Amino acid sequence: MEDKKKPFQQYIERTVEIRKLSTPSLEEITNADGYSERLTQNFIRIGELAAQNREFLDKMIFPVLTAGRQLTEDEIGNLAVLADEMINAAEGEFLDMPIAYLVLERVLSEIGKKEDRPALIRCYDLHMSVCYALKIISERMSAGGALAEKFSEEGLKMGEYFLSLLEHETFRQIEDQECRDMILTNARYISAFFLMRNTDPEVNAYDLSIQEHMWKIAEDEFYHKEVPGFDWQYFKFRVLEYISMLGDYGNQRGFLKKELAAICDYTEREWELWHTDEMYFVQCAAESQIEMRLARNRYLAGRSEKKEYRQKLLELYRKRDPKGYTVADIESNIMIPAEYLALLGQDEIMLQDKHVLKCFYRDMLTYAFQMPNSERWWACWRVM
Repeated sequence: MEDKKKPFQQYIERTVEIRKLSTPSLEEITNADGYSERLTQNFIRIGELAAQNREFLDKMIFPVLTAGRQLTEDEIGNLAVLADEMINAAEGEFLDMPIAYLVLERVLSEIGKKEDRPALIRCYDLHMSVCYALKIISERMSAGGALAEKFSEEGLKMGEYFLSLLEHETFRQIEDQECRDMILTNARYISAFFLMRNTDPEVNAYDLSIQEHMWKIAEDEFYHKEVPGFDWQYFKFRVLEYISMLGDYGNQRGFLKKELAAICDYTEREWELWHTDEMYFVQCAAESQIEMRLARNRYLAGRSEKKEYRQKLLELYRKRDPKGYTVADIESNIMIPAEYLALLGQDEIMLQDKHVLKCFYRDMLTYAFQMPNSERWWACWRVM
């Protein structure tokens, strides 16, 4: 008998291929004709694959999603696996998130009819990732503000559900270790739905308080005993990282002075923690990323002057790799100049600054034009 899961896997494989064909490597292309021919061939193949995907969705997915009946366990399981594959296929890429969203909405509607908390935890774990991906996509659309807000609200709602499960007695009742891991991870992950969301002082205070609460959890022996084998070093670093990222350019979110001081204190801890095991933490973030956030938060907290901060940015910029394209490299080559520019008022630009700005413009244009095509940037959207 044919494997029932095979059509689902083939759909994933076709979607991955479409993604790769949409951003072809140009390394072997030497002229415009070659580029045009490559695109034409790819578009023809994309059309074929898209038609096959549409047939799969029309025959095997949409009828289940719209069925006016309770789904079978097999149907729910197949939908959940499909959504999981869309999120985690091909080295962490997000694939066809609108479809994944519809799939998980139906799965949630079925799970909601049962008292199956582990199943709900697993589904929310997937759905938070989907909502985050759709939030990012919506924010990049000129008319996507309302959509981004919708997905942010859904993500926050699920994050608060995970937070509620951290009460000692409730947490102890959840025996599944994988679910406990998900609770800890997603309760921490809630900040991804706050970043740059608005400038409401109450929201800012709430956002910071959540991560401060997560830091206390990381220090609480109760959770260490209940979740043996959990990577608490990674957990602590991500908590500190989220807090350090709250201090954005020029404090646009409008954190209070005492909050900026707290953010700076936690960033100092992040810097210290990273240096306790550089070989391990370099897999989480480059030293330059933390150093830049530390410089920014010291400035925002009033612990360094603007001139000192600008000099620090130039120092970090000089240490960048102008031909590197990791996330850290992109921050160093693009974000440092942007941050430096944001510090300059029109009446503050001196002759020396004009020379620096000229170098920035030249370097950034060169960097942008040389940026390679790569599907791996999709994986940078989610940092758990």
